[in-house]
Amino acid sequence: MRKMNKVGGFTLIELLVVIAIIGILSSVVLVSLNSARNKGKDARVIEEVNQIRTQLETDYTGSSYTDIQTSGTSHFTATTSATGVSNLNTIATDIASQNAGTVPGLNTSTTNWSLIIFSSPAVTATAAPDYAIYGKTSAGYQCVDSSGRVVTNTSAGTPAWAADGSGKPQCQ
Repeated sequence: MRKMNKVGGFTLIELLVVIAIIGILSSVVLVSLNSARNKGKDARVIEEVNQIRTQLETDYTGSSYTDIQTSGTSHFTATTSATGVSNLNTIATDIASQNAGTVPGLNTSTTNWSLIIFSSPAVTATAAPDYAIYGKTSAGYQCVDSSGRVVTNTSAGTPAWAADGSGKPQCQ
């Protein structure tokens, strides 16, 4: 009687099929991972825009927002609240890093801004200045303003000063 020697192993075809399946699965995972990263960056920018609003309202003196200029397209000033300005600069820098490092709020090309703050002087001596804060996301801009309005702007254009007839900057 003859003995049969069975050698265990995989054929070349079986190995190629397994490698192809692993390749397909890994490409699906990588595509969904990239989408999750973008959503995470957007969520971070939205939260940081809200943090800027909180910082501005915290430092509000009753007649002015001490950490921002009160005319036109704003950036943070270091004239009054060093802690507030430092916090705002940290947040602005992080928003820029979420948008491939574009300079926050001071770039001369408005198409590259990752953070824009429009602010206005007080309409009267007793009225507070108004502001609108735009943070760039992958879908457009997230905006919060001094009236409490929150808007996601998905238009392709860069935000502009919006007025309701009173000359106040507002989310659009």
